[in-house]
Amino acid sequence: MDERRNPRTRATLDQLLDRWLEVADIEATTRMGYVNKLNKHVRPVLGKLPVGRLDAETLESFYASLRRCRD
Repeated sequence: MDERRNPRTRATLDQLLDRWLEVADIEATTRMGYVNKLNKHVRPVLGKLPVGRLDAETLESFYASLRRCRD
């Protein structure tokens, strides 16, 4: 991260989250909770972003917005 080297993929965060949800070994109710939170908070803001463009500043800004969220 410090060297600003990025993964060699054009995949978006949405694509990687979809793949993770396909293989994650979690209970159905846990999965439903994750999907709801991802759809409400993560995907609208970061979902279309290529993973290679995610950096610490982007994530910190996103986390700060989540801390201000009342929902």
